[in-house]
Amino acid sequence: MTKKAQAAMEFLVTYGWVILAIIIVAAFIWIFLTGECGKKSTGFLSQDIVITDWAVYNDGNLTVAIANRAPSYVTVYQINKGSFVGSPVIEKGDSSSFDPLVDYPGGKKAGTCYKNLELAITYQPKDKLNHTITGTISGSYEYAPSSGSGGGGSGGNISNGSSDSFVDYQYKRDVTFTEDKNIARNNPYLITFNPNNNVQSDCDDVIVTYNEQELASNIKSCSSSKVEVAFPLTLSPSEEKTFTVFYSNSTKPTPGYRTNGSEPIVGRIVFTGVSSTCECGNSKSAELHSEVFDWSIQDTEGLITCSSGQQCDQADVQHVNDYAGTTYNYSTGQPMNNYDLIMTGYRWNKNGDYSEAQYLSYLQQGGSLFFTGHDGAEVPFTTTFLPEEYDVSYGERQLSCTQFICSSSDTSHQIGDPSFCGDWGYSCQTMNSIDANSNYYKIWSTGNVKPILVVAGLDSPYNINEVVGPETPTS
Repeated sequence: MTKKAQAAMEFLVTYGWVILAIIIVAAFIWIFLTGECGKKSTGFLSQDIVITDWAVYNDGNLTVAIANRAPSYVTVYQINKGSFVGSPVIEKGDSSSFDPLVDYPGGKKAGTCYKNLELAITYQPKDKLNHTITGTISGSYEYAPSSGSGGGGSGGNISNGSSDSFVDYQYKRDVTFTEDKNIARNNPYLITFNPNNNVQSDCDDVIVTYNEQELASNIKSCSSSKVEVAFPLTLSPSEEKTFTVFYSNSTKPTPGYRTNGSEPIVGRIVFTGVSSTCECGNSKSAELHSEVFDWSIQDTEGLITCSSGQQCDQADVQHVNDYAGTTYNYSTGQPMNNYDLIMTGYRWNKNGDYSEAQYLSYLQQGGSLFFTGHDGAEVPFTTTFLPEEYDVSYGERQLSCTQFICSSSDTSHQIGDPSFCGDWGYSCQTMNSIDANSNYYKIWSTGNVKPILVVAGLDSPYNINEVVGPETPTS
């Protein structure tokens, strides 16, 4: 053996393990840099929202976390050109998780890679146009939450599963909602059907599902021949969705969301910047009141009270009755939940007259609220006593206080009657503008920007086209 060959052999023997280690490290680096199951995203160009995290499960489902970077709230309308489970509104500076209901092919092995799955998100910043951002996501499949390993957040769904999850129910009905007024819907809506004597006495065995996921719902009325159940409905303009109602399960306990305060409200809320509680003898005030009472209570009779504020008492209710021929009663001192409508007067208590929990319980039991204009010297302020998604901000009026606004009304809504506008016969009726999120619908607004009357709650702002299918056995 030559000296050169001998030196080479000695080098390999001495330093071979170092070379092997370098090769192994280089292989790991190559795998990492080439993106083998590396979690990454491309695209999604937006100054308003940012995708902060996501998980694609081995059953094809997806959870995606979105952060709001816009100067105010953002409303998410669609993910992957479909609907989703989760609140559509992301407040300024907040993040929310969503479970889209249009996902990817399932049957994958957890830990294997996916690359460049397309993802599209349609959203709308406050007072701006709708936008759609697109991009791709790559990573490795995770175990689906229902499998017991791995997984992401629930995004607001009550249960994940298949139709096998509901085999203990004897009957079901499909119910299709079609948005028919070219507006976005984001409030609780009511399903009414005949259970044919196939329900528990309290209807706690009635549940609402969408894409085999149980949704939080609220039983508004229950009998052997008629059930009214409300649930949160989110629809884009002209969108259609079909839900399934399951019932007839004698062993079904009360769902947790009906006892822990997370069921949807079945009352209604009206906020206005108009100092309208005034028995001044003019028909405009009485007409507005009568329409608010009728829309809120859904009847021409009911029990009303005033909680705080000036110019709000029995005379206001009688003023409406004399004008409209209604039979509303006025009372004070009764338990909160006895009233069909609680209204406020001018300079009402901006900190609320009840606790947030009391307002929530009242709305969940079907009570309605009517808040009027506030002293301009005390604005701006934001309510903090209502359930968070129903708080609003009062601001300075944006037009002359001596006139009720005469433009930008939805005249197809009963509270949007154009006869309200003009001089009401006293000094200053339009006190404030209102800043509200997408749970509220603008009835009267200044140039469609700052509303002076908004509504929210059950079937708000309008009833919707609802088709209830036939009763069918689940097996």
